[in-house]
Amino acid sequence: VILCDVLMPDTTGMDLFQMLASKYPDQAERLLFITGGATSEATRLFMTEHANRVVSKPFNPGEIEAAVRAAARFPMPIAAPCVSPGSAS
Repeated sequence: VILCDVLMPDTTGMDLFQMLASKYPDQAERLLFITGGATSEATRLFMTEHANRVVSKPFNPGEIEAAVRAAARFPMPIAAPCVSPGSAS
């Protein structure tokens, strides 16, 4: 399982998901997103489309452990709709 923040200094979790989905689909299936909240419509849409793979901050250890276990057992299909890279603002 790959833990990835939705918003990072030089990229976004959405962009990372798209890159992995196109080049390394088996890795994209293992992404689990953490976030402190959506700051744009594109981010809100992405989080809604991938709600089963988003853990909101602040989270407790039990929440993140359960999310990691679920992601390890049931990889996310990469065919899930996603915002295209660069469309988040």
